[in-house]
Amino acid sequence: MSGSTKRTEPRSKQSDSGALVYGGGIQGKHLSILDIRIKAPNEAIIDVSAPFNRLQEIDYRLNRLQAKDPSIRLEELYANQPNVLSLIEKYQKEATELGISLAGHQNRSTFFSIPLSPTIPDDKEVAAFIQEIADKADFPLKD
Repeated sequence: MSGSTKRTEPRSKQSDSGALVYGGGIQGKHLSILDIRIKAPNEAIIDVSAPFNRLQEIDYRLNRLQAKDPSIRLEELYANQPNVLSLIEKYQKEATELGISLAGHQNRSTFFSIPLSPTIPDDKEVAAFIQEIADKADFPLKD
């Protein structure tokens, strides 16, 4: 995780060589999650954030289409709408390909962030603790 104030978007391409760098942003507006899976310790870790994000996007869209009537298969639900059926088929094919691709990586990292509700108040104790650390630091904490 980087100390950069810029938040890494899941679709951001990581460098093909060198360390993977992810930025959580500032102001605590997002919960950043970095999931690293290592099955082959001597192999490189591949960033799969973009395809993982795309798979989630497809799943969300298919679920929205299915919400119209969860008891009926999508193909039946949209039988009279060829454009929607074509889109469903495209999504299902892409999701299968992404799933196969993701499963093929022995070592992978996935970074994503979840927006936090702006209505949650700041925790004054945590803020004071962070300020105490910042006051004791012998280097600047801001860009």
